[in-house]
Amino acid sequence: MVTEVLLFLFLVVLVVNLLSSKTPKGLPPGPREYPVVGSAVIQYLEDARKLRKQYGDIFRTKFGSVRTVYLCTPQLIREAFSKLELTNRPYLESFHFLTEGRENGVIMTNGQRWQNARRFLLRNLRDLGMGKSRLDSAIQTEALALVQDFKKHQGVQDKFPNSLNIAVLNVIWQLVASRRYDLDEEEISQFIIILGGIRDDAAAFFLPELFPILKHLPDFLKRKLLAKDKIDAMTKATKEFMQKFITSHRENLDPDDPKDVIDEYLLEMDKHTDMAAFFSEEDLLRNIMDLFNAGFETTSITLRWLMLYVAAHPVVQTRVQDEIDSVVERGTLPCNADRPKLPYLEATIHEVLRCSSLVPFGLFHIAASETHLGGYTIPKDMVVMGCLGLSHEDPEYWRDPHTFDPSRFLDDNGKFKAPKEAFMPFGVGRRQCLGEALARNELFIFSAALLQNFSFGPPPGGKIDLSPKKIPITHVSKDQQVVITARD
Repeated sequence: MVTEVLLFLFLVVLVVNLLSSKTPKGLPPGPREYPVVGSAVIQYLEDARKLRKQYGDIFRTKFGSVRTVYLCTPQLIREAFSKLELTNRPYLESFHFLTEGRENGVIMTNGQRWQNARRFLLRNLRDLGMGKSRLDSAIQTEALALVQDFKKHQGVQDKFPNSLNIAVLNVIWQLVASRRYDLDEEEISQFIIILGGIRDDAAAFFLPELFPILKHLPDFLKRKLLAKDKIDAMTKATKEFMQKFITSHRENLDPDDPKDVIDEYLLEMDKHTDMAAFFSEEDLLRNIMDLFNAGFETTSITLRWLMLYVAAHPVVQTRVQDEIDSVVERGTLPCNADRPKLPYLEATIHEVLRCSSLVPFGLFHIAASETHLGGYTIPKDMVVMGCLGLSHEDPEYWRDPHTFDPSRFLDDNGKFKAPKEAFMPFGVGRRQCLGEALARNELFIFSAALLQNFSFGPPPGGKIDLSPKKIPITHVSKDQQVVITARD
């Protein structure tokens, strides 16, 4: 029965595509398109490298029902995302799974909803300390706790402790909800597992966007083919976890003494009852999730990459540690005020960001109206993506781009020099990551604290694997055995 249903649906889609599929004129070049399946699937950076060699710096693909233009040079990426016409995100129902398909939050919304949310979050995060030295103490508290926990894991071959995730999440969670977790608390560990599952199962979320007919499958097929039960369980657990904080904040809200983002948002809701369509508890829930995505996972994953890169490059690790020792007294945690005196550490963090290219294609953009780019026409509603990972390895901007070399971020006097035009780990344009300032502060203080107190290396006779885990459109480091050694 299942086979017959799938065959029937396939034939329906085939007929529809044969009757209606036409390639618009003026598009960038790309591989031949076929009914139903489209042309080429780009999941990993290597896929984009191959198509760039064949079709040039701007090319298109079609997978299922979605045509996408890929931009492969820093100039094209910056030009494209400076255009107002390419500021929007596409509506993707699967990305709004927490709100049953209703558009909410800040990362994947447009127009007034996006402007209101971004303006509110930037203003309040800055007021609460994002990007300012007063947030140092909160980050240092987590860094110190992390150092104490890492000491429990020294001298053994093991994966990086999960405490790293909790320490990073605690920083954003204090800004959002005035809540700090101990690094071994089960509740937050389970929530982090849920967040990781959402990331790792992104393909199951996204597949119905590429093949809309899948949205109409019977439930028993969705459960079998699209991991519906798992997605539903993750959605329920995420909403329950966040909702209890929103409810608690509402019950204890003091209008004269707002303490965090949730308090400020609830007050904004009460103040602007005429804007209930844009300020609601549903929006608040999704904005919290967006803050986690912008300020938690990216930072914790990058810290793992940093420890792996220095473990694989002991000369770099020693130089960073010697620099920290010359500036910061042992027993005193580095802070952001030390940053100008630690240029090699700063350069190493930037080189890790370049080499790891955590989000190698950035996030989706969509043409709000027809526009022109690189001599081609980009029709309204076409998806556009910037290949940030290719920019980070462009030999026109980076000498020996596949070599890990922090010194490329130092001038002739050994001072840190600002990143180059081709450096864009936080994206570019009006959609640039709103948590960038927080992420930079965290990366600096956590990296300095860990390298001040520990050395990282491969197991005896082993080596560090710097290739990313096979997860589409993201570069997450592989889980692997490392040895943490406390420094004398």
